Amino acid sequence: MWFRLIVVPISFVLGAVLVLGLRPFVAAQAPVPQALDARASDPVTLGWMVGTPPPPDKLVRFSDGSWFRFPQTRWSFSNIRQLMPTRVVGRGDGLATALPRAERADIDKVTFQPLGRTDSMSWAQSLAANYTDGILILHRGRIVYERYFGALAADRQHIAFSVTKSFVATVAATLVAEGALADEVKVASYLPELRDTGLGDATIRQLLDMTTGVDYSEDYADPKSPVWELTRAGGFLARPADYTGPESFFDFLKTVKKAKPHGETFAYKTVNTDTLGAVLGRVTGKGLSDLLRERIFSLIGAEQDAYFTVDPAGAEFAGGGLNLALRDMARFGEMMRLEGRYNGRQ
Repeated sequence: MWFRLIVVPISFVLGAVLVLGLRPFVAAQAPVPQALDARASDPVTLGWMVGTPPPPDKLVRFSDGSWFRFPQTRWSFSNIRQLMPTRVVGRGDGLATALPRAERADIDKVTFQPLGRTDSMSWAQSLAANYTDGILILHRGRIVYERYFGALAADRQHIAFSVTKSFVATVAATLVAEGALADEVKVASYLPELRDTGLGDATIRQLLDMTTGVDYSEDYADPKSPVWELTRAGGFLARPADYTGPESFFDFLKTVKKAKPHGETFAYKTVNTDTLGAVLGRVTGKGLSDLLRERIFSLIGAEQDAYFTVDPAGAEFAGGGLNLALRDMARFGEMMRLEGRYNGRQ
C-alpha cells in the first residue's frame, strides 16, 4: 500500500519511493500547485515542526490532513509517532547484530537510462530526483552504501507502508510451520464474526496470496475507494466531521462484501492483510507488535525499537502501519536472503 521495496539478490534497498509512492493518493486530497524538487522540499530546510510551539505555517497536523500532503510528507513519514497513536515493537534485550561495512565509493557514479528517457542519470542524481529519504544497500551481509536525507537518520524509524505486509505474512508463515495456524482453513473458523461477510469463506492461504474475491479496490485517486474507507475506519486518516462509518479496522472487515469466487485471480488488497492480522491476534491472543518482537525483531538482533500505528480499538495497522529503521529492515532482508536463517537461528 503506497510504498515499494526493492529486494535483489545482492542488495536490500529502501529509498525514494517512500515519498513518491504516495504522491497519487496525496494528490487526490489536495493538488500541489507546483512540485518542489528534493532540495526545495527538504523538511529541515523548510523548518517543519521547529519551535515551541512551531509557527502556524510550519505545523504538520493529523487532524487537518496536512501530514499526508507533499511536501509535509517529507517530515511526517519519519515522525509518525508524533501524529497518531502507536504501539512499540521492542527490539529485545540482546545486542544488535553486527552489520559490517564495506562501503563502495563508486556507486554514486553508476549511470543508467531512466525508462521513457533518452538521457542518462547517475545513481547520486537519482536519489534527489526520487526525493529519497534514506537508502541502504546490503551485499552479502555487508553495508556497501547508506545515505540519509531530510528528517531521516540511522536511529530514526520511517513508515514502511506496504512492506508491513511482508513482516505480518512472515509471522503468519512461522505459525503455519508450527501447526498453530492452518492456511487451508477459512477465515470464519477463526473469526466467526466475519462468517456472513465477503471474507468469511476465504482461506488463510487466499489472504496470504491476495486471491480473495472481495468487493474492494485500491484506487488511490478516487476518494470514494474502499481503501480510503479502510484507513479512515482505522484512524490512519482523519475523518470528516459528519463521519458515521466503521470505528476500527475490524469493524470495517464486517462491511466487506464478496464480488466473485475466491482463489481465481490475484488482486492486491490491503484488506486481506488486515484480516490476516486479526486472525493472528485471535489465534495467539497477542497483538502484532508482540508477535513481531517475539518471532522476528528479538531474534535478528534489531538495533532500534520499531512501532505500529494502531486504530481506536488498539489494533495494529497490519496492512501498512509498521515504522522501523533502515538497518533493521536490512537485517530482515538479509534473513530472507539466507532463507530464514540469521543471527545463529533458523
